[in-house]
Amino acid sequence: MGTTFLTIAIHHAFCDALTRYLLERDFMRALEAPDDIQRGPPKPWYGDFAQYLKTHRDDEKAFKYWNDYIRGSTTEVVCRGPLGPTREHSILTNSMAITPPKKHQVGLGAVIVTAWSLALAQHSGLSDFVFKMVKLGRNYPYSGLDQMGGPLVGTSLLRLRLADTAESIQRILRRVQQELVSHEIYEHGLATLHSSGLPPVQCLLNVKLGTHTMQSTSKGGMTIHPRRDLESWDVQLPTTIYLEVAQELSGISMKMCYRSEHIGHQKAQLLFENFHDILDNIDGEDFGVGRLITKGKLVDNMTCESSCISRFTNPEIS
Repeated sequence: MGTTFLTIAIHHAFCDALTRYLLERDFMRALEAPDDIQRGPPKPWYGDFAQYLKTHRDDEKAFKYWNDYIRGSTTEVVCRGPLGPTREHSILTNSMAITPPKKHQVGLGAVIVTAWSLALAQHSGLSDFVFKMVKLGRNYPYSGLDQMGGPLVGTSLLRLRLADTAESIQRILRRVQQELVSHEIYEHGLATLHSSGLPPVQCLLNVKLGTHTMQSTSKGGMTIHPRRDLESWDVQLPTTIYLEVAQELSGISMKMCYRSEHIGHQKAQLLFENFHDILDNIDGEDFGVGRLITKGKLVDNMTCESSCISRFTNPEIS
């Protein structure tokens, strides 16, 4: 007796993780009720949104927005000066069981971003710095964007200001959560701006949550097996550190790629471990954030393998 196989492959260049979730959801609905799949309003089309951006996006205004946003801060959280050509990255991996935070009433994404921010603060000794984040690109005020498939992944800058180490964990979590949704229309104007005067970032964070829910399911005599083991790929980006945090059925997985010519293996390992420790403790008691940072392992200094950290002094920014 033969077996029929249907394979659906989704190319990353033409979609993102949320698109995959939307396709999986529609596929399951079609199997459950084939006659109903064509009913209801038509789904929004990515092409219409691309044309809308072409006619409505103001890159000059976006550049001014990001310029003002990072003024007086620094993107140099690891080392000073140009990063140079990309070399092979070293990779650290880990995983942990984690549940949505209950005590502080914020989203899991905000908890992860805050933990990473605090790990960078402890590692660098800085109280005001900027790093880059990958975003799902669904914050832009466009009707139906949350149900649209396509290459909508965007980027956003996040600035951490840690003026008072006595600030409560709950307050900083809420502050970060508000920061994550505050840029909206300017996220789509960030990717092309690095050649226009904004400094290159040294850290890139990619938080992939909420799209890993489908399990093997049987419908109408057909069994669907999502191949999550084929979703991971190694990337080499022109940043000193790339941290990816992805949702798994059993918790979250973490992968940190780093360039050892900018941050040595020992310091990278300490940074990665401190991030894990802070994330593991951040939903506990609501004490001052400084106490949470000092629970981690100490880094002796913030010198890079060839240079020392300094404030960013680009005249267009400062």
